[in-house]
Amino acid sequence: MNENEKYNDIKNHHPTQSPENNAAGGEMPEKKGIDREDVGHKALSDALNVSFKFLKIGMLILLVIYLMQGWFYVPRDRVAIKLSFGRPVEVKLGPGRGSGYVMDSESGWHFAWPWHEIVWLPLEQQTLDIDREFTRGGGMEGEQQRRAEEGQLSLYRDNYLITGDVNLIHMSLRARYRVRSDQTGAFDYAFRFDSPEEVFRRIIIQAVIEVVSNWEVLEVRRKRREKEISTEEGPRYMRLSLFEEIDNRIINYMRAFEENNGFSIGIELVGIEPIRDPEVPDEIKPHFDMALDAESRKDALIQEARRQATSIEQDAYGDRAEIIGRAEAYKTRVVTSADADAEMLQKLLGIYQRSPKHAAILKEWHYGRMVDELLGLAEGSFVLHGESETVGRELWLELSPQHPRKNDDEDE
Repeated sequence: MNENEKYNDIKNHHPTQSPENNAAGGEMPEKKGIDREDVGHKALSDALNVSFKFLKIGMLILLVIYLMQGWFYVPRDRVAIKLSFGRPVEVKLGPGRGSGYVMDSESGWHFAWPWHEIVWLPLEQQTLDIDREFTRGGGMEGEQQRRAEEGQLSLYRDNYLITGDVNLIHMSLRARYRVRSDQTGAFDYAFRFDSPEEVFRRIIIQAVIEVVSNWEVLEVRRKRREKEISTEEGPRYMRLSLFEEIDNRIINYMRAFEENNGFSIGIELVGIEPIRDPEVPDEIKPHFDMALDAESRKDALIQEARRQATSIEQDAYGDRAEIIGRAEAYKTRVVTSADADAEMLQKLLGIYQRSPKHAAILKEWHYGRMVDELLGLAEGSFVLHGESETVGRELWLELSPQHPRKNDDEDE
């Protein structure tokens, strides 16, 4: 029985008011008290009903909001891995991409239930500073480090590197890297190590030590050196960068680490750069500055000599090409002239064979022409005649000085 039914039941069983009471303008005290109590119960009941309705609506709204928070989208600078009670969950990676465990920005929207955990991996470029391992006063803080930098070199206090020519040098560098976005690399970074960056730091330290131990101290200070290589055209000099060689050594170590262990550290190296230029201990720095200046002047002279050698070599190649070209042109002219003479003689031979009379006339004409040409070049000459049965023979001796060589224009 609800409140309304109780109220109606009480009203029906209550005595009705008499005319006298109505005339007096009064009401029975019992009926007045019952009416007020019933009205209060009804108001309270209505309020509870309304509150309960609002509570149900609110709980429904909260449930919808909670479920909507389970939908998520992976931004471009991150990848995500969904876990269910610690185990990776395979998800759809978008149209045409199949399924996988690593979600990226192209895999669309995803949903996570309350018992799911999302592991986020950043893809933006990050930095790792190696600024204490090889520096003066490495590992110290504040005033203690300042005093160490102002004092003498201490093998127990300062960190340093030993170069290939057994000298000491300080270095501080910065590694730029990013987390691998492929499934294997992301899994290795997220679950293989407590701190992948610490493993990465150790690889960098090992690579720096090995590279610097093969360089001389002045080469490390210049951050470059030249290496002679043999080629078919002769020796050439290749310029090597200190930090590029460290890059290559780190990449090789990371590749070897993955091959030997069957997993990687999940990090991709972007590059190595110096925080400060490499420097020798302060106590011997002036001497190394002098040596470095001498090396710089030496390099400048060597570069100038190489430039001049290259220029001379190019000029020689040009002269050789010009001489060869002139020789080829002369050869072509001689061959062409010989071919023309041969062709003419072949024609004359036919005439000589067909008509002895015409042949004698042509012979006398050519003979006279050659005599005129030769006698015109000689200052003096002797003609010796000798008779035979058929034709006379003559011997011409040119007694003029050696005729100057004609140039190409005169030959033409």
